[in-house]
Amino acid sequence: MSGIEALRLKVQNGEITTPRTIDFAWSLIRQFDKNGALSEKQMEWVEKITTAVPGGPHPGIDFIKINLDSIKPGEKDFVLSLIEQWNARGYFSAKQDWWVSKISGEIFSKRGGLEPDPNRPVVEPAPTNRLIVEANSDAHVVVELRPQVWAVIDTTTNTILGTFDDEAAAQHSVQP
Repeated sequence: MSGIEALRLKVQNGEITTPRTIDFAWSLIRQFDKNGALSEKQMEWVEKITTAVPGGPHPGIDFIKINLDSIKPGEKDFVLSLIEQWNARGYFSAKQDWWVSKISGEIFSKRGGLEPDPNRPVVEPAPTNRLIVEANSDAHVVVELRPQVWAVIDTTTNTILGTFDDEAAAQHSVQP
């Protein structure tokens, strides 16, 4: 079976679940159907998507998960977004892969070249679609975006008014 046929089956069988990836896969399929071929770079993407195992093993991501406490607070959201990307899609762009290598290399260097304790539990980030409403005012809600990250959202304009490291501070900001 060709790569494009494997991609077509994966999309039709619902094995690809993220909307952007589904749209991208269909655009590759349509272009192949129209032109009878894809560029080398497009075929690389067909291969990535058809062989992806969302949340499967990735040496850099697995190393970062074990060492999340080594990530600076200002970089943690970016690192968590990379982990969530891997868990959702099972593949990275070349640029994302570069960042994973860079971040895992920095962690390895900070630890003096020591591997982490294999018995240490892996901390999984919360899914990005997790919203837990904790407090309410006339036009503001406090939601937990992921563990230890709270946001105050103005429901009339759908804008984030601020983010907080703890629930109490977020709730205090919406009190009259």
